[in-house]
Amino acid sequence: MNRTKTPENLYEYIDLMRLRIGMYLGKESISALEHHVSGYQAACAIKGIAEQLSPPFEDFHDFVAREYDLAYSTRGWCEMILR
Repeated sequence: MNRTKTPENLYEYIDLMRLRIGMYLGKESISALEHHVSGYQAACAIKGIAEQLSPPFEDFHDFVAREYDLAYSTRGWCEMILR
C-alpha cells in the first residue's frame, strides 16, 4: 500500500491536494480552492492550531495584488485572480 505523508501545515496540505485536486475540491476551480483553504483555516482556528508558515499565508493577498499591479485591493486573492 502506498501511504502519503500526513501534511503538517497548509502548504504541505496544498502540495498533497495537487496530486488529486478533484478529490479534494470536486473540480479544478480557484474559487473552490479559496473555499477549501478558508475551511482549513477555520478548522485550525476552532482547534486552536496556530500554524507558523513561512511566508505567512496572510501575505498571499498582497503578493497577488503586486503580481496584478494593483496598488491595493479590498477584494480577496481569489477575486483579484479571477478579474
